[in-house]
Amino acid sequence: MIEIVEVYTDVVFLFLLVSDYVLLRLLSILTGKKAVQFRLFIGSLAASAIAWMLQFTTTGRAARLFLEGPLTGCVMLWIGFADWNKRDFLHSLFLLYFCTFCMGGFWNIVLRSRFLWHFAYGAILFAGMLLFIVLFVKKGMKIMGELVLHRSQSTEVCLKVQGKKAYCKGFWDSGNSLTDPITGKAVVLLEKGIMEKYQIPIPVKGFRVIPFHSVGMDNGVLKGFVADELSVKDENGYERCFEKTVVAIYEGKLSIKEDYQMILNPHI
Repeated sequence: MIEIVEVYTDVVFLFLLVSDYVLLRLLSILTGKKAVQFRLFIGSLAASAIAWMLQFTTTGRAARLFLEGPLTGCVMLWIGFADWNKRDFLHSLFLLYFCTFCMGGFWNIVLRSRFLWHFAYGAILFAGMLLFIVLFVKKGMKIMGELVLHRSQSTEVCLKVQGKKAYCKGFWDSGNSLTDPITGKAVVLLEKGIMEKYQIPIPVKGFRVIPFHSVGMDNGVLKGFVADELSVKDENGYERCFEKTVVAIYEGKLSIKEDYQMILNPHI
């Protein structure tokens, strides 16, 4: 006797998306690795799309298991988290497999119970809708916060590097399009004199070479590094902190009147 089972592809995709996102969040908690919610969402979305497409292909079982395992796992970790080294990546990959195995056992129990399955079905749909609402609200709040922060373009800046602090005036410049060629992150520009004033050497770890254009009407490269933390406060007391910000060192003066010593990037 052949049993016909209806499969709703949208539900399968949503199931994979929520499960992958939960796995990445759980991995972030277990490893203590800081994560950006948007990156976690994109990582789970990419892995879910790969797994979803493999469910409806004629690929052999062995090949499909290989692709759904190492491939989706690597994609999730590579997109979901940044600044990996080989050892941490492999450790997190095995931990991800373990969490996936435990979650698979949980869903196996749920699928064997009709009541639990209907409950889980509704919970997944609700969790999916809630996830999108939360992400939408958080994105809106972030945009509003940036509008408040950028209302006063001149700001107080505190830079933390290797346990030392440096203070200066910052200026939000929408024309600052400097990016780190390695990570693609936005880059802020700092006068070399500030580092010398607070006797902070350029860190060897996280050293960067940043190509630039039209800074002082010159073209070339700038030395850079990754700061531990960058705190920005406007005249109204509104403060934001940015971790692992890429800082490029400029040899000259950024302002003729010396109104500011750092050019901030609105995309940090």
